Amino acid sequence: MRHFHLRRQPHEQRVRSSAHEPARALDAAAAPAVDAALDQAAALWTTRRIRSFLVLQPGCTPRR
Repeated sequence: MRHFHLRRQPHEQRVRSSAHEPARALDAAAAPAVDAALDQAAALWTTRRIRSFLVLQPGCTPRR
C-alpha cells in the first residue's frame, strides 16, 4: 500500500499596505449592524422551524 505525503508549501505572510488600514475601522463600525442582521436571520430561521414543526405534527384528535 502506498502512502502519499503532502509536502507543506512555505506560507507567505502578506503584509497589508497602509491603504487597507481604514478598512478595519469600517469593519469595526459595521460589526454591530452585521450582528443585528445575523440575530434577526437566526430568529426568523428558528421561528420558521418551530412553525413547520407544529404544522407537521399529526392532528390531535380526541379518541373515544
